[in-house]
Amino acid sequence: MAHRMLTSLRKLAREKQMLHQTERRVVADERRLLDQLRRAVSLLGYRLTDGPSRMQAVGPRTAPRQKRLKCPRCNRRFSHPLPMARHVSAMHRRKKRAD
Repeated sequence: MAHRMLTSLRKLAREKQMLHQTERRVVADERRLLDQLRRAVSLLGYRLTDGPSRMQAVGPRTAPRQKRLKCPRCNRRFSHPLPMARHVSAMHRRKKRAD
């Protein structure tokens, strides 16, 4: 019985070592593929950044849109009508009283 247990432990140790080697190979392959991807997308004008959750493609830098829309009730400016409408609704509309 002790011989069988020792044989099982040796087999488990070998399998664990093989898994560790496989993991190192996979990590090396992943690193190599990410480097190739980083080089490929940089040719297209993009870059990969290490964000908080994995790598993210960041597009080419463009100038922010000018804020041409002015709130009719205050001096706040917006570049799109939807955020302006949200602002007007949230800040300038009277709230209904609870009866």
